[in-house]
Amino acid sequence: MKVYWSIALLIGLLLGIFLFTANIPVLENRNELFTAENTCDLSNPRNAVRSFLYSVRSYNRDHYTGFDCLTKVVSSPKDMADDNKSEAVKKAHDIFLVLENMNYDIDEDIPDNIQTDQVDLHFIYEGQDVNLPMKKGPNGWHFSSTLFKNRAFIELVKSLRYKYAKFTSDKMEGDTFVQSLMSPYRTFFTLKSGVVGTSQDNLEAASSTLDMSRFTVLEKPVYGPIISVMLYRIINSSSPLHLEELSAAPDSEYAPVFMVLPEIGSITMHVITLENGRKAWQFTPHSLHVVQTCYDDIMQNLLQEGINPFVGKNLPLHMIIDDFVQRNYPQLMVKYLKTNVYKWIALFALFLLTPLALKMISYILNKALTLVETKLPDGIIPPDRRKFILPVQIMVMGYSWLALIGVLILYKDLMVFSLYGVKIIGTLLTVWIITITTNLSCDVLTAAGGSNIRGTMMLIIAQIFKLAVILMGLAHIAQLFGQDSTRIFAAMGIGGLAIALAGKDTLENIFGTMVIMTTRPFAVGDWINFLGHDGTVEKVGVRSTSLRTFYNSELIIPNAKFITTPVDNMGRREWRRYKTTIGVAYDTPAENLNGYVQGLKRLVLNHPNTRKNDFHIVVNDFGPSSIDIMVYIFFKTEDWAKELIVRHEFIVDALRLAEELKISIAFPTTTVHLRQDSPEVYPEFQSDAHAISEARNYANFIRPVKEKD
Repeated sequence: MKVYWSIALLIGLLLGIFLFTANIPVLENRNELFTAENTCDLSNPRNAVRSFLYSVRSYNRDHYTGFDCLTKVVSSPKDMADDNKSEAVKKAHDIFLVLENMNYDIDEDIPDNIQTDQVDLHFIYEGQDVNLPMKKGPNGWHFSSTLFKNRAFIELVKSLRYKYAKFTSDKMEGDTFVQSLMSPYRTFFTLKSGVVGTSQDNLEAASSTLDMSRFTVLEKPVYGPIISVMLYRIINSSSPLHLEELSAAPDSEYAPVFMVLPEIGSITMHVITLENGRKAWQFTPHSLHVVQTCYDDIMQNLLQEGINPFVGKNLPLHMIIDDFVQRNYPQLMVKYLKTNVYKWIALFALFLLTPLALKMISYILNKALTLVETKLPDGIIPPDRRKFILPVQIMVMGYSWLALIGVLILYKDLMVFSLYGVKIIGTLLTVWIITITTNLSCDVLTAAGGSNIRGTMMLIIAQIFKLAVILMGLAHIAQLFGQDSTRIFAAMGIGGLAIALAGKDTLENIFGTMVIMTTRPFAVGDWINFLGHDGTVEKVGVRSTSLRTFYNSELIIPNAKFITTPVDNMGRREWRRYKTTIGVAYDTPAENLNGYVQGLKRLVLNHPNTRKNDFHIVVNDFGPSSIDIMVYIFFKTEDWAKELIVRHEFIVDALRLAEELKISIAFPTTTVHLRQDSPEVYPEFQSDAHAISEARNYANFIRPVKEKD
């Protein structure tokens, strides 16, 4: 940590020295920023045409702005009294359609100093002369009403409309264009509408005007809106080419050049064919590079001149931050190592906040894990917190660093690294959290369900689910690099088949897993005997099964073994058999021996966890050193631990009964009998019935019958 803070101190000193010694620009006219506003100027034909074009485009955006001006240009006051709104708009659209398909220079081809009250605007379209007569009226210059009765004008409008319909046809007949990108004028109009936000277009529509063929799939949605705003601001404030000068002809041979920057390049358009086969006018990839290279310098120059270049609505976060710093702290726009100083300061601030963020993450996760652990069932061992917290800290902070770099820094290599890093880390974090959560859920399910078949099947399904999530995560990461997801999954299937064919054991293990799922020979928690090994099933996976032996070792059994080898499931027993032999001394009187046997039977009948029928307790054999009593009984218990307790109770009861009846339990020895003057005294019974009655009384005393509630 000392090294970390030493690095932070060094970076802070370097930033301070640079800010102190750098040449900082100062805006002299920050309070005099302005934006130009267009007015309806009908003082001469040139201004009238320019105002008309601007008014029609404004009206096309919101069907309101510019209507008053366009009606003044298309009709005289007398004609306007006879026209309704729709007729005036139709006339305006007809004239606009003709004008935007003409190749002309408004400043050179349309006069501004006319001594007479009328003039014919002369154009050439496809080798034919086109004249648009204008007159001077009380409100200024306007188009003559005779224009709308001219046969040649009417036919020209019809042919242009047909051409427009052909170029935007959805039937894909011939060379068809995207409607919003069908000409230089349409493309720039789409760019302007998307950036300024005066229509239903947005920055996504503005991004469609850019030829981003050199950008990756991840870069396009990030760079598109930002470069669109930059491009429009540069053209709007610095280009000598006006919107009304752009050609509206889809097949125009004239590619507009908006700006030429020495030693950098030009900003222009070209026609490209999109993936769907349609054509579109878009700004060239080199133009986008030029925009990114010169944007900051042009903005600073405009601010120095007192011009406000910050147009645009619904801007991306990068532009909002950049505009704020440009307006209020221009000294922070100075570049150091090709990056603005304010961006270095933001990264340095994140560097300082990283240790605090790590502690906050650790604190929050510890609180959350503590709450989760209190809700876990008994027997669940929670995972090591460090194994959970450390990866989350690394991924969250890595994601934060890369996200900030992606917002602030637009340099291609670093941006690409940041974008891919954010996506990959996000995917890995999602897969990791799902895997951890699935493991914990399996543990809870196993602990809560005990030896439950359904719980075991869910455990296997969870293992398959985790594998599927991991494969989906890998497929998503591969898709980030331009790989088709369907091909990826197909490749996985073919690769999996190849691996399965190459590895016979792997294929057998998969079939073994299917056997376990379909036949359900055991469940987690069952005591099984398999290949001579006794143990409790601890975990069932896709490839193998884990068996915890009674000497606490873990035995891993490949699932393929369960296909052909029988499994003795001791956990499925309804009754657990107990068979043993009790040897008594040879000098035990027959009456006592018979009474002891009957007393043992009574112990079985009185015990709540034994089977009351189909059990056997009989004098079975003459052993080498004892008379052997065979005990063949059954216990009803849930697991082996409970069986041991019941077995313990029965053995202790049998010993107590023997003690009461003076029965000596024999053991393998050689006994030398010496005659004694005073022989041992045994209880005297009058008959077998007497001995049996007394033995049963003793047994009832030792193990009384519990009355049912």
